[in-house]
Amino acid sequence: MEAAIDATLRRLAHEGFPRAQVDAVVHQIELDEREVSPSFGVGVGISCMSSWLHGGSPLRPLRTAEMAILALALTLALTLALALALTLALALTLILTLTLALARTLALTRRRASAHASTRSRTPSGRT
Repeated sequence: MEAAIDATLRRLAHEGFPRAQVDAVVHQIELDEREVSPSFGVGVGISCMSSWLHGGSPLRPLRTAEMAILALALTLALTLALALALTLALALTLILTLTLALARTLALTRRRASAHASTRSRTPSGRT
């Protein structure tokens, strides 16, 4: 058994693996790693069309590894944009809340000052 293993390894080291078999195995690994969603085909089609319309090769997006990297980069960019939009919305909400609180405080202060002034004007002099 040891001799057979040794002979096979020596033959492979000398001759190598058939290129078509290596390509097939690598391609299968890439496909197995990909998460295919129901809209996978639509996404691939849009990627092909986008590349083609902007002067690129329409087949470029079909290269599995490159497409995965592009998809990851796009996902990260969209996640960052969403986080930025949410942060901006939160900041605007905070500004609006503080502005409303300040307006209410000013209105209340004005009402109290007006009420205090009208009370003082009705009180006879000498009384507080």
